[in-house]
Amino acid sequence: MTPYYTHYFADAAHSGALQAAAVERLQMAWSAAMEPHAGRPAQARLVLTAENRVIVDAGPILCAFDPGGSRLWRRPKWPGGPVVCKNGLLCFAAEARPDRMIAVDLDNQVMIETVVFPEHGEGSYATLFEPTAEGLVAQIQYAAIPEMRAPNFILYCADADSYGYRWARRYLGQYSPLVPVVNAAARQIVTADREAILCFDLLPGDEEPEPRQRFPLPFQGQVRWMSCGNDGRIYFAGFDKGRALLAVSQPDGFLELQWRSAADGAQRREPVAPPLLMAERIGLLCRGSLSLIAKGQLLWEKRAEKNPFVYATALADGGLLAVEAPDTLLRIDPGGRTLATAVTEGAITTPPVCLPDGRVYLGAGERLYAFGS
Repeated sequence: MTPYYTHYFADAAHSGALQAAAVERLQMAWSAAMEPHAGRPAQARLVLTAENRVIVDAGPILCAFDPGGSRLWRRPKWPGGPVVCKNGLLCFAAEARPDRMIAVDLDNQVMIETVVFPEHGEGSYATLFEPTAEGLVAQIQYAAIPEMRAPNFILYCADADSYGYRWARRYLGQYSPLVPVVNAAARQIVTADREAILCFDLLPGDEEPEPRQRFPLPFQGQVRWMSCGNDGRIYFAGFDKGRALLAVSQPDGFLELQWRSAADGAQRREPVAPPLLMAERIGLLCRGSLSLIAKGQLLWEKRAEKNPFVYATALADGGLLAVEAPDTLLRIDPGGRTLATAVTEGAITTPPVCLPDGRVYLGAGERLYAFGS
């Protein structure tokens, strides 16, 4: 997973959860190769599902397949840019310009010709990218390149026509240590500077707004990831002295839960993804273990058998899909038992997802795989 883009974690809130239940038996249904573009190999880095479509972000190309494995269309894109699937539209950076977003529908018809990422240029990258009815919400992080002398970041909402900001907030000499999230239910954006969590209104009245809430990073700053629930709560995963850390905060910063895993020198419990939000339970994916916590108590912990865990997706039935590096997919039930496993020919490079019918999809380099029962 990359920390540069939020939607690898299922949605803009980083919930890591799908409103679908995967099949319990992982029999390979088919696999399909993705063709290179302009001499550049197509390498799957994200799989999205919507309206009976399977969309693959394969670097320089965007591919769409039907559930049976037939390719429906392909379109060039900027190799490293974000891809968002929202309200029947796919939004991504144009092939020739990383600072230009276009949007197509699920049949590859262009619906929005171009939207400009203000101030997105060389030495910068988007850590938040979220189209809204009001425009484009984004956070741009600038690298510490000589021309800028120090890292900076800017959080903003650009008008739909991209000729100006609705609002913008700049942080100079700052690196944002967490990937920002959008909490649609609470109408807020949550980001961070080096010392504090910053909560902004999605549509503030001020053109240079102050955060509506600012509170210290939990665990003295030892936080790696965060996600948001529909109830407005903010969930944090961290790591310190060999222990995995989990905290839950109210939107005003009140910490209602802090949990630490047991210490085990032989078991590296460093979180590799935001907390997985499930019904009254929280999943925590670490390199060496996958844990489920409820009301501050550990329900179960599943240890990786040979290699580290790299991806996990929470399912509507309380189970999970998990990937153990490099090539093993696991279907796990709500009690932590492995129901089935499947092995791909190459290293798995995307989090697993599924359609409402339960069929599971994931990418492994230049191939897309589908599993059924």
